[in-house]
Amino acid sequence: MKIDKERGFKDLCSVDRALKIILERVEAVEHELVDGYKAIGRVPVNDIVSTLDVPPFNRAAMDGYAVKASDVTGASELTPIRLKVIGEAKTAQPFKGKVSSGEAVRIDTGAPMPDGADAVVMVEYTMRRGDYVEVYTPVSPLQNVSVKGEDVKAGDVIVYGGVPLTSMDVAALVSAGIREIEVYRRVRVSLASIGNELREPGSPLDSGYIWETNRIMITGMISHFPVEIVRSVILSDEPSDIKRFVEDAAEDSDLIITTGGTSLGVGDTVTDIVDDFGEVLVHGVALQPSKPVLLAMVGSIPYIGLPGYPVAAAISTEVFVAPVLMKLSGIKGVYMPPVVEARLMRRVASRLGTRHFVRVKLYRDEDGYRARPVWVSGAGVLSSLSLGDGYLIIPEDVEGYEEGDIVSIRLYRRFVRLE
Repeated sequence: MKIDKERGFKDLCSVDRALKIILERVEAVEHELVDGYKAIGRVPVNDIVSTLDVPPFNRAAMDGYAVKASDVTGASELTPIRLKVIGEAKTAQPFKGKVSSGEAVRIDTGAPMPDGADAVVMVEYTMRRGDYVEVYTPVSPLQNVSVKGEDVKAGDVIVYGGVPLTSMDVAALVSAGIREIEVYRRVRVSLASIGNELREPGSPLDSGYIWETNRIMITGMISHFPVEIVRSVILSDEPSDIKRFVEDAAEDSDLIITTGGTSLGVGDTVTDIVDDFGEVLVHGVALQPSKPVLLAMVGSIPYIGLPGYPVAAAISTEVFVAPVLMKLSGIKGVYMPPVVEARLMRRVASRLGTRHFVRVKLYRDEDGYRARPVWVSGAGVLSSLSLGDGYLIIPEDVEGYEEGDIVSIRLYRRFVRLE
Protein backbone atom coordinates (compact mmCIF):
# COMPACT_ATOMS: atom_id res chain seq x y z
CA MET A 1 0.00 0.00 0.00
CA LYS A 2 2.17 2.86 -1.27
CA ILE A 3 0.90 6.28 -0.20
CA ASP A 4 0.42 8.93 -2.87
CA LYS A 5 1.98 11.95 -1.15
CA GLU A 6 0.90 14.26 -3.94
CA ARG A 7 -2.72 13.26 -3.41
CA GLY A 8 -2.47 13.71 0.35
CA PHE A 9 -4.98 12.63 2.99
CA LYS A 10 -8.02 12.87 0.73
CA ASP A 11 -9.86 9.77 2.00
CA LEU A 12 -9.66 9.80 5.77
CA CYS A 13 -10.77 6.71 7.66
CA SER A 14 -13.24 7.22 10.51
CA VAL A 15 -11.95 6.54 14.02
CA ASP A 16 -14.35 3.64 14.60
CA ARG A 17 -13.54 2.05 11.25
CA ALA A 18 -9.79 2.39 11.80
CA LEU A 19 -10.05 0.78 15.23
CA LYS A 20 -12.14 -2.07 13.87
CA ILE A 21 -9.59 -2.74 11.12
CA ILE A 22 -6.61 -3.08 13.43
CA LEU A 23 -8.38 -4.77 16.37
CA GLU A 24 -9.53 -7.55 14.03
CA ARG A 25 -5.85 -8.39 13.52
CA VAL A 26 -4.75 -8.30 17.18
CA GLU A 27 -4.60 -11.34 19.47
CA ALA A 28 -3.94 -11.48 23.20
CA VAL A 29 -0.47 -12.49 24.41
CA GLU A 30 0.34 -15.81 26.08
CA HIS A 31 -0.39 -16.81 29.70
CA GLU A 32 1.85 -17.27 32.72
CA LEU A 33 1.50 -18.12 36.42
CA VAL A 34 2.30 -15.39 38.96
CA ASP A 35 2.28 -15.16 42.73
CA GLY A 36 -0.93 -13.56 43.96
CA TYR A 37 0.97 -10.94 45.94
CA LYS A 38 2.51 -9.69 42.68
CA ALA A 39 -0.68 -9.81 40.62
CA ILE A 40 -2.05 -6.27 41.09
CA GLY A 41 -2.70 -4.80 37.66
CA ARG A 42 -2.37 -8.16 35.90
CA VAL A 43 -5.22 -9.67 33.89
CA PRO A 44 -6.52 -13.12 34.93
CA VAL A 45 -7.21 -15.46 32.02
CA ASN A 46 -10.38 -16.97 33.49
CA ASP A 47 -12.87 -16.40 36.29
CA ILE A 48 -11.25 -17.52 39.55
CA VAL A 49 -13.31 -19.73 41.85
CA SER A 50 -12.78 -20.18 45.58
CA THR A 51 -11.95 -23.64 46.88
CA LEU A 52 -12.72 -22.56 50.47
CA ASP A 53 -15.48 -21.05 52.52
CA VAL A 54 -14.56 -17.54 53.72
CA PRO A 55 -14.67 -17.19 56.63
CA PRO A 56 -13.89 -20.89 57.22
CA PHE A 57 -15.79 -20.89 60.56
CA ASN A 58 -18.53 -18.98 62.36
CA ARG A 59 -16.97 -15.96 64.07
CA ALA A 60 -18.03 -13.06 66.24
CA ALA A 61 -18.96 -9.91 64.34
CA MET A 62 -18.87 -7.78 67.52
CA ASP A 63 -17.05 -7.64 70.84
CA GLY A 64 -19.28 -9.05 73.53
CA TYR A 65 -20.40 -12.37 74.97
CA ALA A 66 -21.08 -15.59 73.09
CA VAL A 67 -24.31 -17.10 74.41
CA LYS A 68 -27.18 -19.41 73.62
CA ALA A 69 -29.87 -17.11 72.20
CA SER A 70 -32.54 -19.10 74.02
CA ASP A 71 -30.91 -18.22 77.37
CA VAL A 72 -31.47 -14.46 77.00
CA THR A 73 -35.02 -14.37 75.69
CA GLY A 74 -36.84 -11.63 77.57
CA ALA A 75 -33.70 -9.91 78.85
CA SER A 76 -34.11 -6.16 79.49
CA GLU A 77 -32.68 -3.37 81.61
CA LEU A 78 -35.37 -3.98 84.21
CA THR A 79 -35.03 -7.77 84.12
CA PRO A 80 -31.43 -8.64 83.17
CA ILE A 81 -30.47 -12.27 82.76
CA ARG A 82 -27.42 -13.45 84.68
CA LEU A 83 -24.98 -15.90 83.00
CA LYS A 84 -21.80 -17.51 84.31
CA VAL A 85 -18.67 -16.51 82.33
CA ILE A 86 -16.66 -19.67 81.69
CA GLY A 87 -13.81 -18.26 79.60
CA GLU A 88 -12.62 -16.00 76.79
CA ALA A 89 -12.32 -16.35 73.02
CA LYS A 90 -9.71 -14.30 71.12
CA THR A 91 -8.89 -14.29 67.42
CA ALA A 92 -5.74 -16.34 67.84
CA GLN A 93 -6.91 -18.16 71.00
CA PRO A 94 -10.34 -19.73 70.52
CA PHE A 95 -12.27 -21.04 73.49
CA LYS A 96 -11.83 -24.82 73.52
CA GLY A 97 -14.75 -25.80 75.74
CA LYS A 98 -18.48 -25.95 75.14
CA VAL A 99 -21.10 -23.40 76.16
CA SER A 100 -23.99 -24.94 78.07
CA SER A 101 -27.29 -23.36 79.14
CA GLY A 102 -26.72 -20.53 81.61
CA GLU A 103 -23.15 -19.88 80.46
CA ALA A 104 -21.37 -17.25 78.37
CA VAL A 105 -17.89 -16.69 76.90
CA ARG A 106 -16.28 -13.24 76.60
CA ILE A 107 -15.44 -12.94 72.87
CA ASP A 108 -13.51 -10.53 70.61
CA THR A 109 -14.55 -9.51 67.11
CA GLY A 110 -13.29 -12.10 64.62
CA ALA A 111 -12.79 -14.87 67.18
CA PRO A 112 -14.27 -18.30 66.37
CA MET A 113 -17.66 -18.94 67.98
CA PRO A 114 -17.42 -21.45 70.86
CA ASP A 115 -19.13 -24.78 70.48
CA GLY A 116 -22.67 -24.54 71.86
CA ALA A 117 -23.02 -20.73 71.43
CA ASP A 118 -25.16 -19.38 68.58
CA ALA A 119 -25.24 -15.59 69.11
CA VAL A 120 -23.23 -12.66 70.48
CA VAL A 121 -24.56 -10.04 72.87
CA MET A 122 -22.76 -6.74 72.22
CA VAL A 123 -20.64 -5.65 75.17
CA GLU A 124 -22.60 -2.37 75.35
CA TYR A 125 -25.68 -4.32 76.51
CA THR A 126 -23.95 -6.19 79.32
CA MET A 127 -22.44 -5.57 82.76
CA ARG A 128 -19.67 -7.80 84.09
CA ARG A 129 -19.99 -8.67 87.78
CA GLY A 130 -17.14 -10.93 88.85
CA ASP A 131 -17.60 -14.41 87.35
CA TYR A 132 -21.00 -13.45 85.98
CA VAL A 133 -22.34 -11.15 83.28
CA GLU A 134 -25.72 -9.44 83.28
CA VAL A 135 -27.38 -9.29 79.83
CA TYR A 136 -29.82 -6.41 79.19
CA THR A 137 -31.12 -7.31 75.70
CA PRO A 138 -32.31 -10.43 73.91
CA VAL A 139 -30.57 -11.73 70.76
CA SER A 140 -31.77 -14.05 68.03
CA PRO A 141 -29.81 -17.06 66.74
CA LEU A 142 -26.77 -15.95 64.66
CA GLN A 143 -27.21 -12.30 65.66
CA ASN A 144 -23.83 -10.53 65.59
CA VAL A 145 -22.26 -13.65 64.08
CA SER A 146 -20.40 -13.80 60.76
CA VAL A 147 -21.28 -17.26 59.53
CA LYS A 148 -19.03 -19.68 57.69
CA GLY A 149 -18.98 -18.84 53.97
CA GLU A 150 -20.71 -15.47 54.51
CA ASP A 151 -18.07 -13.70 52.40
CA VAL A 152 -17.36 -16.42 49.83
CA LYS A 153 -18.56 -19.99 49.56
CA ALA A 154 -16.46 -22.75 48.03
CA GLY A 155 -17.29 -22.75 44.31
CA ASP A 156 -18.14 -19.02 44.17
CA VAL A 157 -16.43 -16.76 41.63
CA ILE A 158 -14.10 -14.37 43.47
CA VAL A 159 -12.81 -12.30 40.54
CA TYR A 160 -13.70 -12.14 36.87
CA GLY A 161 -11.37 -13.10 34.04
CA GLY A 162 -10.31 -10.37 31.65
CA VAL A 163 -10.50 -7.59 34.25
CA PRO A 164 -7.22 -6.16 35.63
CA LEU A 165 -6.78 -7.10 39.28
CA THR A 166 -7.05 -4.37 41.90
CA SER A 167 -5.56 -4.59 45.38
CA MET A 168 -9.05 -5.47 46.66
CA ASP A 169 -9.25 -8.37 44.19
CA VAL A 170 -5.88 -9.70 45.26
CA ALA A 171 -6.86 -9.42 48.94
CA ALA A 172 -9.99 -11.47 48.21
CA LEU A 173 -7.92 -14.12 46.41
CA VAL A 174 -5.38 -14.37 49.21
CA SER A 175 -8.17 -14.62 51.80
CA ALA A 176 -9.44 -17.67 49.92
CA GLY A 177 -6.00 -19.28 49.98
CA ILE A 178 -5.27 -18.70 46.28
CA ARG A 179 -1.61 -17.82 45.80
CA GLU A 180 -0.87 -18.69 42.14
CA ILE A 181 -2.89 -16.99 39.42
CA GLU A 182 -2.90 -17.61 35.67
CA VAL A 183 -2.64 -14.24 33.94
CA TYR A 184 -1.72 -12.86 30.55
CA ARG A 185 1.96 -12.00 30.48
CA ARG A 186 3.02 -8.38 30.21
CA VAL A 187 2.81 -6.83 26.75
CA ARG A 188 6.29 -6.06 25.38
CA VAL A 189 6.37 -2.61 23.79
CA SER A 190 9.03 -0.99 21.62
CA LEU A 191 8.79 2.80 21.50
CA ALA A 192 10.68 5.30 19.34
CA SER A 193 10.46 8.99 18.54
CA ILE A 194 11.68 9.93 15.06
CA GLY A 195 13.25 13.23 14.06
CA ASN A 196 16.69 14.71 13.33
CA GLU A 197 15.81 17.65 15.58
CA LEU A 198 15.19 15.54 18.70
CA ARG A 199 17.60 15.30 21.61
CA GLU A 200 17.48 13.49 24.94
CA PRO A 201 15.99 15.68 27.71
CA GLY A 202 18.70 17.50 29.62
CA SER A 203 21.32 17.33 26.87
CA PRO A 204 22.80 20.54 25.38
CA LEU A 205 20.66 22.09 22.65
CA ASP A 206 22.00 23.77 19.54
CA SER A 207 19.81 26.05 17.46
CA GLY A 208 17.04 24.13 15.69
CA TYR A 209 16.96 21.22 18.14
CA ILE A 210 14.36 20.37 20.80
CA TRP A 211 14.17 18.01 23.74
CA GLU A 212 12.11 14.91 23.02
CA THR A 213 9.04 14.51 25.27
CA ASN A 214 6.70 12.06 23.55
CA ARG A 215 8.26 8.89 24.96
CA ILE A 216 7.91 9.89 28.61
CA MET A 217 4.35 11.08 27.97
CA ILE A 218 3.28 7.90 26.18
CA THR A 219 5.04 5.65 28.69
CA GLY A 220 3.10 7.34 31.48
CA MET A 221 -0.18 7.12 29.60
CA ILE A 222 0.13 3.35 29.12
CA SER A 223 1.62 2.60 32.53
CA HIS A 224 -1.74 1.40 33.93
CA PHE A 225 -1.64 -1.48 31.43
CA PRO A 226 0.48 -4.55 32.18
CA VAL A 227 3.32 -3.55 29.83
CA GLU A 228 7.07 -3.92 29.65
CA ILE A 229 8.97 -1.31 27.65
CA VAL A 230 11.71 -3.33 25.94
CA ARG A 231 13.26 -0.34 24.15
CA SER A 232 12.66 3.40 24.14
CA VAL A 233 14.87 5.34 21.72
CA ILE A 234 15.24 8.44 19.59
CA LEU A 235 15.76 7.79 15.87
CA SER A 236 16.97 10.08 13.13
CA ASP A 237 14.99 10.51 9.92
CA GLU A 238 17.52 8.27 8.20
CA PRO A 239 15.56 5.30 6.72
CA SER A 240 18.28 2.81 7.69
CA ASP A 241 17.87 3.75 11.39
CA ILE A 242 14.10 3.31 11.21
CA LYS A 243 14.42 0.00 9.36
CA ARG A 244 16.87 -1.33 11.96
CA PHE A 245 14.51 -0.35 14.79
CA VAL A 246 11.54 -2.07 13.13
CA GLU A 247 13.59 -5.21 12.45
CA ASP A 248 14.79 -5.42 16.07
CA ALA A 249 11.36 -4.63 17.53
CA ALA A 250 9.71 -7.28 15.36
CA GLU A 251 11.96 -9.88 17.00
CA ASP A 252 10.97 -9.33 20.65
CA SER A 253 7.93 -7.05 20.89
CA ASP A 254 4.16 -7.42 20.91
CA LEU A 255 3.49 -3.79 19.93
CA ILE A 256 5.59 -1.22 18.07
CA ILE A 257 4.89 2.48 18.59
CA THR A 258 6.65 5.35 16.86
CA THR A 259 5.99 9.08 16.87
CA GLY A 260 6.79 11.32 13.92
CA GLY A 261 7.47 10.62 10.27
CA THR A 262 3.92 9.57 9.36
CA SER A 263 2.78 12.69 7.53
CA LEU A 264 3.31 13.49 3.84
CA GLY A 265 6.49 15.56 3.87
CA VAL A 266 9.65 14.63 1.98
CA GLY A 267 11.30 13.32 5.15
CA ASP A 268 8.25 11.36 6.31
CA THR A 269 9.37 7.88 5.30
CA VAL A 270 7.85 5.72 8.05
CA THR A 271 4.80 4.61 6.09
CA ASP A 272 6.84 3.36 3.11
CA ILE A 273 9.34 1.61 5.41
CA VAL A 274 6.61 -0.15 7.37
CA ASP A 275 4.89 -1.11 4.13
CA ASP A 276 8.12 -2.86 3.04
CA PHE A 277 8.14 -4.89 6.27
CA GLY A 278 4.46 -5.68 6.54
CA GLU A 279 1.02 -4.33 5.70
CA VAL A 280 -0.28 -0.79 6.09
CA LEU A 281 -3.91 -1.01 7.18
CA VAL A 282 -4.82 2.65 7.70
CA HIS A 283 -2.99 5.90 6.98
CA GLY A 284 -4.92 9.04 7.78
CA VAL A 285 -7.80 9.22 10.24
CA ALA A 286 -10.64 11.73 10.67
CA LEU A 287 -9.39 12.82 14.09
CA GLN A 288 -8.49 16.38 15.07
CA PRO A 289 -5.74 16.73 16.02
CA SER A 290 -4.03 13.45 14.98
CA LYS A 291 -4.89 13.02 11.30
CA PRO A 292 -1.62 11.37 10.13
CA VAL A 293 -2.04 8.19 12.22
CA LEU A 294 -0.55 5.00 10.75
CA LEU A 295 -1.95 1.58 11.65
CA ALA A 296 -0.13 -1.45 10.29
CA MET A 297 0.90 -5.04 10.92
CA VAL A 298 4.52 -6.21 10.85
CA GLY A 299 3.94 -9.92 10.60
CA SER A 300 1.64 -10.63 13.54
CA ILE A 301 2.77 -7.51 15.46
CA PRO A 302 0.61 -4.37 15.44
CA TYR A 303 2.44 -1.17 14.52
CA ILE A 304 1.02 2.22 15.49
CA GLY A 305 2.67 5.28 13.99
CA LEU A 306 1.62 8.41 15.88
CA PRO A 307 2.02 12.02 14.75
CA GLY A 308 5.10 13.76 16.14
CA TYR A 309 3.33 16.77 17.61
CA PRO A 310 2.83 16.03 21.32
CA VAL A 311 -0.88 16.86 21.59
CA ALA A 312 -1.67 14.72 18.55
CA ALA A 313 0.52 11.94 19.99
CA ALA A 314 -1.31 12.07 23.32
CA ILE A 315 -4.77 12.00 21.77
CA SER A 316 -3.98 9.20 19.32
CA THR A 317 -2.41 7.22 22.18
CA GLU A 318 -5.72 7.37 24.01
CA VAL A 319 -7.77 6.66 20.90
CA PHE A 320 -5.68 3.91 19.27
CA VAL A 321 -2.86 2.65 21.51
CA ALA A 322 -5.08 2.07 24.56
CA PRO A 323 -7.65 -0.16 22.76
CA VAL A 324 -4.88 -2.19 21.10
CA LEU A 325 -3.17 -2.67 24.47
CA MET A 326 -6.49 -3.74 25.98
CA LYS A 327 -6.82 -6.54 23.44
CA LEU A 328 -3.16 -7.57 23.65
CA SER A 329 -3.45 -7.67 27.47
CA GLY A 330 -6.52 -9.90 27.40
CA ILE A 331 -8.74 -7.21 28.91
CA LYS A 332 -12.40 -7.93 28.20
CA GLY A 333 -13.95 -5.20 30.31
CA VAL A 334 -15.14 -1.85 29.01
CA TYR A 335 -12.97 1.17 29.76
CA MET A 336 -14.94 3.56 31.99
CA PRO A 337 -13.24 6.97 31.86
CA PRO A 338 -13.93 9.56 34.56
CA VAL A 339 -16.44 12.02 33.11
CA VAL A 340 -18.02 15.17 34.53
CA GLU A 341 -20.80 17.34 33.17
CA ALA A 342 -19.89 21.01 32.74
CA ARG A 343 -21.30 24.18 31.20
CA LEU A 344 -19.26 25.39 28.23
CA MET A 345 -17.81 28.89 28.75
CA ARG A 346 -17.55 29.75 25.06
CA ARG A 347 -18.55 28.41 21.66
CA VAL A 348 -16.45 25.64 20.10
CA ALA A 349 -16.61 24.98 16.36
CA SER A 350 -15.82 21.70 14.64
CA ARG A 351 -15.83 20.15 11.19
CA LEU A 352 -18.49 17.57 10.33
CA GLY A 353 -17.06 14.14 9.60
CA THR A 354 -14.09 14.59 11.96
CA ARG A 355 -13.89 13.67 15.64
CA HIS A 356 -12.41 16.59 17.59
CA PHE A 357 -10.61 16.47 20.95
CA VAL A 358 -10.76 19.93 22.57
CA ARG A 359 -8.62 20.48 25.67
CA VAL A 360 -10.50 22.22 28.48
CA LYS A 361 -9.85 23.67 31.93
CA LEU A 362 -12.47 23.05 34.62
CA TYR A 363 -13.85 25.59 37.07
CA ARG A 364 -16.59 25.37 39.68
CA ASP A 365 -19.15 27.87 40.93
CA GLU A 366 -22.47 27.69 42.79
CA ASP A 367 -24.15 26.27 39.67
CA GLY A 368 -21.68 23.43 39.18
CA TYR A 369 -18.73 22.83 36.85
CA ARG A 370 -17.75 25.10 33.97
CA ALA A 371 -15.41 24.18 31.10
CA ARG A 372 -13.20 26.69 29.33
CA PRO A 373 -11.58 25.52 26.07
CA VAL A 374 -7.82 25.85 26.36
CA TRP A 375 -7.03 25.15 22.71
CA VAL A 376 -9.09 23.80 19.83
CA SER A 377 -6.30 23.12 17.33
CA GLY A 378 -2.53 23.40 17.83
CA ALA A 379 -1.29 19.79 17.89
CA GLY A 380 2.16 20.99 18.92
CA VAL A 381 1.05 23.10 21.88
CA LEU A 382 2.01 20.80 24.75
CA SER A 383 0.95 23.38 27.35
CA SER A 384 -2.65 22.93 26.18
CA LEU A 385 -2.46 19.54 27.90
CA SER A 386 -0.58 20.66 30.99
CA LEU A 387 -2.94 23.62 31.53
CA GLY A 388 -6.05 21.59 30.80
CA ASP A 389 -7.87 18.95 32.81
CA GLY A 390 -9.69 16.90 30.20
CA TYR A 391 -11.11 16.59 26.71
CA LEU A 392 -14.36 17.77 25.24
CA ILE A 393 -14.86 15.15 22.53
CA ILE A 394 -16.98 16.42 19.65
CA PRO A 395 -18.42 13.51 17.60
CA GLU A 396 -18.24 13.38 13.81
CA ASP A 397 -21.94 14.20 13.41
CA VAL A 398 -21.94 17.31 15.63
CA GLU A 399 -21.02 20.74 14.27
CA GLY A 400 -19.61 22.24 17.46
CA TYR A 401 -21.20 23.37 20.72
CA GLU A 402 -22.54 26.74 21.83
CA GLU A 403 -21.59 28.76 24.88
CA GLY A 404 -23.73 27.60 27.80
CA ASP A 405 -24.25 24.06 26.46
CA ILE A 406 -23.94 21.27 29.03
CA VAL A 407 -21.21 18.94 27.77
CA SER A 408 -19.38 15.83 29.01
CA ILE A 409 -15.69 16.26 29.82
CA ARG A 410 -13.42 13.20 29.85
CA LEU A 411 -10.78 13.85 32.49
CA TYR A 412 -7.15 12.91 32.01
CA ARG A 413 -6.26 14.05 35.52
CA ARG A 414 -7.20 12.22 38.70
CA PHE A 415 -6.95 15.41 40.75
CA VAL A 416 -8.14 18.74 39.38
CA ARG A 417 -7.36 22.22 40.70
CA LEU A 418 -10.66 24.11 40.57
CA GLU A 419 -10.34 27.89 40.60
